[in-house]
Order: sequence, then C-alpha cells, then structure tokens
Amino acid sequence: MNEVIRFLDTLPGLLPWSIRAIMGLVTVDVLLGIARAIRLKEFKWQRMAAFYRTMVVPYIIGYVAVIAAAKFIGEATLPEPYGFIVSASMIGLAWVSLVGTLARSCWTNARELWSGIPEWQRYFDEIDGDEHFTEK
Repeated sequence: MNEVIRFLDTLPGLLPWSIRAIMGLVTVDVLLGIARAIRLKEFKWQRMAAFYRTMVVPYIIGYVAVIAAAKFIGEATLPEPYGFIVSASMIGLAWVSLVGTLARSCWTNARELWSGIPEWQRYFDEIDGDEHFTEK
C-alpha cells in the first residue's frame, strides 16, 4: 500500500502542468455533465461512453500529437531562435483553444444544471412563443 501512495505522490510531477490542467477541466466537465443529466432526468451510460470516445480521448491525444509535431517541426527543422518560437506558439495556441472549448462546455453544463432548463428547449420556446415552460 505504501508503494501505491508513493506512486500517487510522484504522479503530478510526471505530467506537465498543461496536461494536468486539461485533465482537471475534463473532470469538472464530466462531473457537471453527469449532475446536469441526473437533474434533468436524461442520464444514460451510453452517452458517457460516447463522450469519452469523442471528446476526452481525442482532446488529450490530439494535444500530445500537437506537442510532438511542434517539437519536431519547430525545433528539429528551423534554426535555433525561430524553432523554439514556432513550437511554443503552436503548443500555446493548441492549449488555449482546448482550454477555451472545455471551459465553454463546463459553463454550459453549469448553467443548465442550475437553471434546470436545457438550452435547446429555451431556443424552441423562444421560436414558438411558449413562455409557460421557461422559468423567469
């Protein structure tokens, strides 16, 4: 048991802060999504598996692929000062876009969790003029 605790203590040092931040946002997004689905009574295990298959795995694998490509393209092919600038810019841009996407998903799940009305229902209520379903 002590070996497991020791391994878990060293685990954060093995992953860069950027991947830990992405994994933290994914965790928050999953928890908010589950809570929202349970509150709106639309939770399904199949949707959770599809979420991991289509969102989580491609985000993390894609980000690691961008890091590898940026390191290869930037630092292996370009001269010294330019290679670092190009690779750091590619990695930073990928990280910011990924964090922005995850933050928006977290915000949408949190808003629907606490408002109780799904966004798609509000949209159709505005089109139809049915205001008896929307909370004020």
